[in-house]
Order: sequence, then structure tokens, then C-alpha cells
Amino acid sequence: MPEWSNWSGSVRANPSDVALPASEAELQSLVAEAAARAQKVRVAGTGHSFVPLCATDGLLISLDNLQGLVSINPGESTATFWAGTKIWQMGEPLLAHGFALSNQGDIDTQAIAGAVSTATHGTGPALGNLSSMLTAVRLVLADGSVVDISRESDPETFGAVRVSMGALGVLSQVTMRVLPAFRLF
Repeated sequence: MPEWSNWSGSVRANPSDVALPASEAELQSLVAEAAARAQKVRVAGTGHSFVPLCATDGLLISLDNLQGLVSINPGESTATFWAGTKIWQMGEPLLAHGFALSNQGDIDTQAIAGAVSTATHGTGPALGNLSSMLTAVRLVLADGSVVDISRESDPETFGAVRVSMGALGVLSQVTMRVLPAFRLF
């Protein structure tokens, strides 16, 4: 297998397998099969972290084929995205529906799942990090099952998942609180 490295080259790994699932069902199968083989699983977005979160000698999963807007709920001011969606890819679909993220860093190449899982991009108490906008997730567990977790349905687990760095499972979808579209001047 080819060597994997983060964007800066400061973290390197030699995963035994690399997978790019094209559906949630394929992601579930990959995770369950890895668990059955007692194989470690890590997920890499853009590898933007400076720490070895994605480094593994086991299965490295990329969610690059799971990108885009899944749904928008105007009544609740939420939008659901596939977990591999890059932050920069969220703006146009949100704007098309009259919405925007409340806060977005100037480095926007990260996958939303990684940015949420590592508490990326905050600018203080008024504009929290991306994980503070999270309202629900779909999580693929080690046995391949999928669980929907929200702030309302299971506050304790939701709090743990918000910045779990991938330790509780693989995010397949994230639902974020959004605001009416606005223009910065």
C-alpha cells in the first residue's frame, strides 16, 4: 500500500487497506468487516490535522465519495450534509436555499466530519466552533449498524460524539444549525 501523509507531510502512515465507500451501506460493510478481522479503522478527510489522528496500519477510509447536501429543514434552520463534504462545498447549496453557516474559517478545505470531530474553527463565545453548530449525526458503529444521535434524543452521547475525534464510530452525516443567508462587508 502507498504511504499516506497529512497535508503538511508531518504525519505519515502505511495503512494495510484504503477504501473510498460510495454509499452509507458500503461504509457500514467496510467498518463491520474490519471489526470482524480485528482491524483498526481510521478516517481521513483532507488530513489537515497536525496530530496522528488518521495514522493507521489498518483500514484507512476516505469519505471523499460521500459529499454534498442531503437535506435542508427550513422550519428548524438545519441542513444535513454527507460527512465527507468539504467546508468550502457547503456555502453554495446553503445559499441556494437562503441559508449560510454562522461561522466558517478561512481555511475551508477540511471535511465537515473532521472539522466537527476536532472542534475546528471557532472565534469566541459569540461564534463558536463548527461542532457548536452540530444538532445531529448519523454514526456508523463498529458492528456496521447506524445510529442517529441528536441533542434532543440522547444529550449525553451527543455531547461525546460532538468532538470524539472518531473514537465512537464513523460519522456518515452531520446536521448543522444554519442561519438566513447574509453578506459580509
